[in-house]
Amino acid sequence: MNNIKIVKLYADWCAPCKILHKMMSDNNIEFENIDVATEKGIELSSRHNIKNIPAILIFDDNGKFLRKKIGLPATPEDLTKFIYEAN
Repeated sequence: MNNIKIVKLYADWCAPCKILHKMMSDNNIEFENIDVATEKGIELSSRHNIKNIPAILIFDDNGKFLRKKIGLPATPEDLTKFIYEAN
């Protein structure tokens, strides 16, 4: 499988964002955590039409956008299936 970069967009006040953070950490998923209120968060949200959080963005190892998921996955299995599905 190709290497991927996982980006999680969040806000400090967002309860589902905190749950997703724990879910990803508990499953040893490496990710970049970006606050939607920062310049980088605003730019990513705009570029990828993110209107709700949490959001997960998947990029290939060359930085090409592959897919996104908005909202909290129902289970850790749903999370890993989304992240690691065939590119």
